[in-house]
Amino acid sequence: EAVRSRLDGWVQSVTRSHQRVRPEDIAKMWIDYPPLPEQRAIADYLDAETARIDALIARKRRMLELLEERERCLFDSTLAATPDSAPRADSPWLVAFPASWPVMRLSLVARLLNGTTPSRDDPGYWDGDVPWLASTVAGNDIVTEPTAFVTQRALAECALAMAPAGSVLVALYGQGKTRGSCSLLAIDSTFNQALVAIVPLRGRLIASFLHLALRAAYDVLRNLAQGGQQANLNTEQL
Repeated sequence: EAVRSRLDGWVQSVTRSHQRVRPEDIAKMWIDYPPLPEQRAIADYLDAETARIDALIARKRRMLELLEERERCLFDSTLAATPDSAPRADSPWLVAFPASWPVMRLSLVARLLNGTTPSRDDPGYWDGDVPWLASTVAGNDIVTEPTAFVTQRALAECALAMAPAGSVLVALYGQGKTRGSCSLLAIDSTFNQALVAIVPLRGRLIASFLHLALRAAYDVLRNLAQGGQQANLNTEQL
């Protein structure tokens, strides 16, 4: 912690979004220098503890994957339990659901909003009082905190869409498992271009049901993505 504080004191701003510590400052740092046997003992101990923690993290991730699979199976089995349930060619990602249910485009029962990111080079756009979200929040079940804040000026000048609480966020692209993941939004917030906000039309669609349905369709959403090096979903596909 002391080293981090010292480095923070040496940070120089190159641009608003790019800060660095100079190599010559790091070279002048004083460090603890115990005898070699103690260095070895400390390093060996920390290596063993780090490996143990990594193994615990891997087991936790596996448990979360199994819970997500159980959730999808529960959603499928609940729909399939009704008397007139059957597989439907128009929704192959569900095992079965009631034949009496109509199927319609999402755009007929919800509004879809696109996001954007204000310029990082304009200090007048950031550190305001308007919540703003990055696509990393899409891994959360419910979003209750913003990633950052933008200003009212950014809201007016940058075509930022404000998604109301009760919207469902879907990640259009991102690293790892991010693309296709979705979250229920618990706050009014703007968001970046890697997310789309789906706002259910009142009286036509319930947000919590849509959230569960899209979580069950995670694999299908990912497979809809197009592109080369980084495949993307888009609003039209949704």
